[in-house]
Amino acid sequence: MSHQPATKTPSELLYLDDLYVGQRFTTATHALDEQQIVAFAREFDPQPFHTDPEAARGTLFRGLAASGWHTAAITMRLQVDGLPIAGGIVGLGGDLGWPTATRPGDVLHVESEILDVVPSRSRPDRGTVTLRSETRNQRGEIVQTATIKLLVPRHSVTRSDGTTTKVRAETALRRRPASAATKPKARGASYVIALSQTDTAEQAEWMHALETGRERVDPRSRAGVQAIGSAHNLPPITDEPAAAERREHERT
Repeated sequence: MSHQPATKTPSELLYLDDLYVGQRFTTATHALDEQQIVAFAREFDPQPFHTDPEAARGTLFRGLAASGWHTAAITMRLQVDGLPIAGGIVGLGGDLGWPTATRPGDVLHVESEILDVVPSRSRPDRGTVTLRSETRNQRGEIVQTATIKLLVPRHSVTRSDGTTTKVRAETALRRRPASAATKPKARGASYVIALSQTDTAEQAEWMHALETGRERVDPRSRAGVQAIGSAHNLPPITDEPAAAERREHERT
């Protein structure tokens, strides 16, 4: 699919004052094929399950899958065309996930919703917007989720003497905290699993545990599997026999 440069007239652009919680956007589509997947991966993510359809059959993906960064790049391209924010899409950070692999033949589009709008107290010419986006394929499956903060300018006008005045500084922005229906689900702990020393069955078991929300993984339960992450909600791991022996020694 070829893209023309994204150009929008000033009247089409949205400033912070134009945005409100619950506002939704839907992009155009992008059709993905095997050639695109392999070409991107060879340059930016050269792993067999992204570059070699035959080798990919014996991996966790059971076939060729697009790099998550390829999905992210397509998402960005679609939003540049479909999210007409003044000043461009300027990200300040966020969370990204790939719940389902993107495959050859998928036709992707992006659905976005504004969760929060916050004018800056120190810089009245700008503010931040929290945007949650879901990239979906033609079957409605979510292949990427993203919750990001964007830096967005407010309306302004330049006078003939060169000074700038806000034309809608008195406008009350329509803002409320993200509701339970739109706020991303909190996660008690997250892990990065190193699977390089496990077989395919073990990989599938680990991935199934993560996909079904069972993230409290004891790294000692699998030899050669390392779990790294924040575990502030997990109970401490103690050596109970050793603790009992210490208590007995203290009593004597």
